[in-house]
Amino acid sequence: MTFSPVNPKKGNVHESTDLNIKFEVAKTSVQSTVWKLDNFDAILVQWVCDNWGVKGNPGLQTMRNWLRIEKFYGDYKLVLCPSVCKFCAEMLAF
Repeated sequence: MTFSPVNPKKGNVHESTDLNIKFEVAKTSVQSTVWKLDNFDAILVQWVCDNWGVKGNPGLQTMRNWLRIEKFYGDYKLVLCPSVCKFCAEMLAF
């Protein structure tokens, strides 16, 4: 698994930094392995992630591809609310 910060020149991924998450697998297809928030599943009552995201290219069109690591009661959680989104609330936390 690779964590790629919004600004790759900074190197390390710090808490509260927008990042892409990508599975590193031997690929036999052209399918992306970058995480992306998909849809809200009303049966499961939770948001679903898929692996059709786009690495890099921060902006409103790729907003669902950007996650952040945030402190959560002494641990950490992944949240969706990238800095490119000035109006969103925390949509995903797990």
